Amino acid sequence: RQPLDDSAYQDLTASVKDSDQELYDSLVISRETGLRPEELQKGVKLTDQGNGVVSVEIQGAKKKDGINGESRFQAKTGADRKLVVQSDELAEVARRNDGHFQPDSSKDALRMRLNRARTNVNGAEDISFYTFRHNRKTELAKHSDKKEIKRQLGHQSEKSQEVYGHG
Repeated sequence: RQPLDDSAYQDLTASVKDSDQELYDSLVISRETGLRPEELQKGVKLTDQGNGVVSVEIQGAKKKDGINGESRFQAKTGADRKLVVQSDELAEVARRNDGHFQPDSSKDALRMRLNRARTNVNGAEDISFYTFRHNRKTELAKHSDKKEIKRQLGHQSEKSQEVYGHG
C-alpha cells in the first residue's frame, strides 16, 4: 500500500471543498480518524472541545451475529470507540454539522465521487477511503502499542493487525 501523499490530499480536499461539502467532510473525518467506510455511513458524533480539539464517537461496524462455530467471521467485531483528535479542519466539520455527521449518500456514491475528483489531482490517483484507515494504522504503529492501535481502529482483537501485515 502506498503511503498517503499529504500534498495530494490537501489538493484533493481543496478541489472539492466548495463544490461537494459532503465528500469534503467525509474525507476529513476519514483521514483524521481512520474509521471504516461502513462506520462513516452510521454517522459520527463530533464534539468541538475548542482549540482544534474534537472528540469523535464512532459506532463500530462489522457487528453481525454469525452462525454457530468458532470462526472469526461469526463473532461480533468492530468495537465502538471514542477518539480525541487535534485538527482544525475536523473542528470546522463538527461546527458546520452541529456535532453530528452522517452522509446522505451511500458509501458507493461517495467512493464514485472521490474517484472522479481524484482524477483531476496530481498524486491522488491511489487515494481511497481505506487509504486513510491504513495510513492511520501506519502512523499509530510508529508510537503506539498494539493495544492502543486496536482501540483506535476499533479492532476486537490484536490479531486483526496481523491481517494487515503488522503484528
